[in-house]
Amino acid sequence: MRPVTLPQSAALVAYGAYGARHALQPGAPLQLALSTLGTGAVTSSSMLINDLVDYQRGVDTAASQPNRPLVRGEVQPEAVEVLLQCTYLLVLVLMCWLASVRARLLLLAATLVTYLYTEHLKPLLFVKNAACAFVVASAPAFGAAAVSGQFRTAWRSSLVVFGMIFHREMVMDVGDRCGDAAAGLRTVATAFGARVALALSLAPLALALCLAPCRVPVILQGSAALITPRLAVHTAPLALGAALLCR
Repeated sequence: MRPVTLPQSAALVAYGAYGARHALQPGAPLQLALSTLGTGAVTSSSMLINDLVDYQRGVDTAASQPNRPLVRGEVQPEAVEVLLQCTYLLVLVLMCWLASVRARLLLLAATLVTYLYTEHLKPLLFVKNAACAFVVASAPAFGAAAVSGQFRTAWRSSLVVFGMIFHREMVMDVGDRCGDAAAGLRTVATAFGARVALALSLAPLALALCLAPCRVPVILQGSAALITPRLAVHTAPLALGAALLCR
């Protein structure tokens, strides 16, 4: 479930809600809590279904992903399936409790994208990276819609998140290119090489650079990606936080 990603998701939802603080609707604190829980459910389900499908298809093996719990036999596929069902049920319940129609639709869209990503979008170059970026970028808009019923205060921050995460996903493909090539997975890095993939990863980063409240962390992130891609994967969340919070 990658619980380490949950604080980041919750922080992005809170950031979007804070941006909409001047247009709060009745029951905003409860709606914020529900949207945070919903984002956590989507994030967790995306990790679960990705690992489950990759394991069942033979993509995750002892050679390519030796540390995955399914590969090591620490978790059985049946247990993951049950947990996935519970997570999707939670999403459905939350859709009923959310007051904003926009928030409900965004939660549904993010959930569908995580499912379609694993089943259909993963082999598509650039589309797979954009799908992951969309799911993360929906968090600020989700927070804003949940507490105020509108997106207009969150579109800028959502696009910054989209650009940064799109960039990070492409850099991750560079680091995983050897394992992906061995497993027969086609990514930008395996199709065109590491240098081309790194150069192309700067395009979505340019979007974040244009819209970020603070541009210095975005520039530093791009420089780090060109110098040390593996380290840049880990610095991206810090760069994103600094880009959104520093002015």
